[in-house]
Amino acid sequence: MVSETEKGDKKTLGIIGGMGPLATADLFYKLILLTSADTDEGHIHIVIDNNPKIPDRTKAVLDGSDAPFAYILKAAQKLEHMGADILLLPCNTTHIFYQRLCESVHVPVINMIEEAAKQVAAMKFGKVGLLATSGTLYAKLYENALGEYDIETVLPSARGQADVMALIYNGVKAGADTFDTAALNEELRRMMAKGAETFILGCTELPVAFQKYGIAFPFVDPGVILAKAAIIQAGYPIKTI
Repeated sequence: MVSETEKGDKKTLGIIGGMGPLATADLFYKLILLTSADTDEGHIHIVIDNNPKIPDRTKAVLDGSDAPFAYILKAAQKLEHMGADILLLPCNTTHIFYQRLCESVHVPVINMIEEAAKQVAAMKFGKVGLLATSGTLYAKLYENALGEYDIETVLPSARGQADVMALIYNGVKAGADTFDTAALNEELRRMMAKGAETFILGCTELPVAFQKYGIAFPFVDPGVILAKAAIIQAGYPIKTI
């Protein structure tokens, strides 16, 4: 067991999970994969509250409800009590509650969307396709963050957005082993024809979907960006892979 003295400036990460469970596991995996460590002891202390009973975030946003917030706050407070020094939200849509959450806890919460926008700007992209839940699009979370860097966004058509939501809900969240991506692939080609240089996977189920269903388009994964930011802020080195 590592004492507080031995711990030094190393910090414990807390993941507010369950939104959804596989996306939570994906972030946990990325944190481990991207931490440069050659022993078990070299990895980050991470605590996770994986509560899949949190009400659907997109439904809440579109209904004008804050039903998920009480669950999210309870998880955050539980993680604080367990010793988390930094909190992570592996759900893009949940960032509509980001400011309220920050005002309600005593430890920092990393903003995945702001970190992703900053990284996309550093990568010199000027126009990107945005794939996200309808709730995230409705709240313009990415559009506002990217606009700070004068980055244009290309959004799916109404039909294309329905395909994105189907991929998230009927594919990954439903645990489907296969999913017909033909219509979605055609939409992504249309978005690239409109100038999208890459795609921001603005829902934490989407990186899982791209890998699981073999969707072969260029993308930026905010989950990877969040993991790297968390590793650095926790005081650990990032592995080059």
